[in-house]
Amino acid sequence: MKKELLMNEGGYEIFREEGLPKEALDLLLENSIGSTGHAYKHLNTAELVSHLSHPTTISLQKTERCWALGCSARWREK
Repeated sequence: MKKELLMNEGGYEIFREEGLPKEALDLLLENSIGSTGHAYKHLNTAELVSHLSHPTTISLQKTERCWALGCSARWREK
């Protein structure tokens, strides 16, 4: 995977990468979305990301942990 540092400020780094890095997958697997009461959790993330074709990600990282993620990809046809 090609990883390019776009910006570094205050200990935070913004990277563009070809592919889906481990830090990004970890964020999706660990993250729950919601507030008090109902929460949404990605259940089959590892399976679904295998269907992405040529993903490119932009990630905000600090100390090798991903804090925010954007991804551009096409869905791989069966």
